[in-house]
Amino acid sequence: MPAVGVSSYTKVDTNIAWQALENTEVLFGIDNLTDDLHAEYSAPLYGERLEVPRLFYLTFKVSM
Repeated sequence: MPAVGVSSYTKVDTNIAWQALENTEVLFGIDNLTDDLHAEYSAPLYGERLEVPRLFYLTFKVSM
């Protein structure tokens, strides 16, 4: 979106899931693996430039 001040970028997300028990899953993930920050919105649209950081997450799921 160069017209509004956001240059192109490549984003890589990944996750690893482990089924600990038949009804239990643990998942670890990373969003934005290749860059610690990238712009998604610019000042003309939202008043200020917004950069999205790298995100780490862990989820624990139990099926009943």
